[in-house]
Amino acid sequence: MGLFFSRDEVLWLIQYHENPPARQTKYRFQEDLIDRFLPELLFLMEECRALVRKYGQVIQRYYVQYLSIYDAVALNKSMQSLTHISEEDSIILSSSAKPFLTSLLGRLRTQTTSSTFGGSDLTGRGYRAKLLPLGVTSDKLHPKHCAALIAQVVNKKKRGKSLKIMFDKELPGSESYRKTREDLTTMDKLHMASTELCYSINYTPTIN
Repeated sequence: MGLFFSRDEVLWLIQYHENPPARQTKYRFQEDLIDRFLPELLFLMEECRALVRKYGQVIQRYYVQYLSIYDAVALNKSMQSLTHISEEDSIILSSSAKPFLTSLLGRLRTQTTSSTFGGSDLTGRGYRAKLLPLGVTSDKLHPKHCAALIAQVVNKKKRGKSLKIMFDKELPGSESYRKTREDLTTMDKLHMASTELCYSINYTPTIN
């Protein structure tokens, strides 16, 4: 789970570094993407990956032997206690609880069958370093919402530059904007840099 969250953090930085949202001020958005903890995060990700590869058999034994037995029993009991679903959905859920090793396919089938709206992809394909039309305010990019903004621009040209344009505060992309994590003084930065340098030197027995 830690690798999953760290992957999302790195992909978020890559996505908005390649496609920064439009800003009204002259402030550079790239400065918000400078994360001084990113090298440490990548370092810890590599350590976690090494541990997963080293103890891969132990992790596989846990998911194959432990979860396939105990979680399947608990899941089957939970399915039997559901009374507000139809008989067809109950059969689908019961059938997906028995083969627990293929639970991902069962969830996809259950979602696409019982949902009235539609199914969504449960894989990591949605994490791309491109602009995604999945934001909360992405609907405001449609032409039906541009008339008010166009009218404001036209009125400014007619009345002069003294009239300020009142843009919408919630522009597309604002839900993903983040500020600096913390304010550090110069001594704090030097202390953190020296600490990271000492840790990196003592991490390996030899330095080539």
